[in-house]
Amino acid sequence: MDSKPGTAPSTRRDLLKTCLGAAAVMFAPIMGKGSPGPRPGKGKIPLVHTTDLYHPPQDPDDQIDLATVAALDEFDLRGVVLDVSARFLESAPEGFDIRRDPGFIPVVQLGYLLGR
Repeated sequence: MDSKPGTAPSTRRDLLKTCLGAAAVMFAPIMGKGSPGPRPGKGKIPLVHTTDLYHPPQDPDDQIDLATVAALDEFDLRGVVLDVSARFLESAPEGFDIRRDPGFIPVVQLGYLLGR
């Protein structure tokens, strides 16, 4: 890294390396064990997922986040809150290509695939 210890990273690449290094240290105890799965004797953790999911996607990571939460054994996905912004619901929002709807369709599709 170009930046010295104790100083702010000088480039985005340095910042990314710093963040990844910190994440590796924080998650080292659970890495390599796979998904922890349900907690023994305690059951799954109930979860309501809040997302700015749109259809069509405004940024496709939201679909991946939802699928990941639904796939993890330790969570019991109880609901999805769609936190949408009015500017994306306009027919031609400034700086964006098309109008988007709240992500009801991907949520319903996921529910269908999971049998819920």
